[in-house]
Amino acid sequence: LIFAGDRHEAAGMIREWLAKGQIVITDRYVISNIAFQCAKMRDEKEKKLLKEWILRLEYEHHRIPRPDMSIFLDVPFRFTQQKLSNNRHGEDREYLRGNQDIHEQDLDLQKRVRQVYQELVKEDNTVRIVDCSGGEGEMLAPEIIFEKIQNLI
Repeated sequence: LIFAGDRHEAAGMIREWLAKGQIVITDRYVISNIAFQCAKMRDEKEKKLLKEWILRLEYEHHRIPRPDMSIFLDVPFRFTQQKLSNNRHGEDREYLRGNQDIHEQDLDLQKRVRQVYQELVKEDNTVRIVDCSGGEGEMLAPEIIFEKIQNLI
């Protein structure tokens, strides 16, 4: 709900930019909320109900702008595992106050999040996947990933 509240607060600013014809790119919008929250649930019926509730909250109740496209960067799980196993710090991590992010330390949850994103691609034609795998569990070069994103846009 906190992230949904942040998006609700930003909705007016996003609408202004869109009205001016600007392109708006956000990191972790509504489908991210769906992916992370639904990945915590095992029952498919409950997952579906939660997904529908999130969509109603965000787009109907909060009336945030719907994206024309959502892009899921599908990275090799080995890369995810390595990144999340490293000691992570920086200004963007201050909210943790020295603690671990519960989502990041649960690698099984990360696998389920990826699975929910893959399901969303099948259900929603505005959600696209960019395969970031360079083979052998390695990432593609950032320039190649950027080119793939440009081609989608």
